[in-house]
Amino acid sequence: MPVDPVRAYVWFSLSADAATGVEARLAAANRDAAAALLSPAKRAEAQDLARICIQSQLKICD
Repeated sequence: MPVDPVRAYVWFSLSADAATGVEARLAAANRDAAAALLSPAKRAEAQDLARICIQSQLKICD
């Protein structure tokens, strides 16, 4: 399976927002690790995708 840091950022971002405690911190750390692999433009794209996913109540997440 190919590595996709944009998708990783999206899902770890959603996880960090939904979780609490240790799980939230772990998801945020993984989100930040994925972000470190992204250019500023790709990071903005990932943030937009995460926002759309949340606003659509997880119906539009691809």
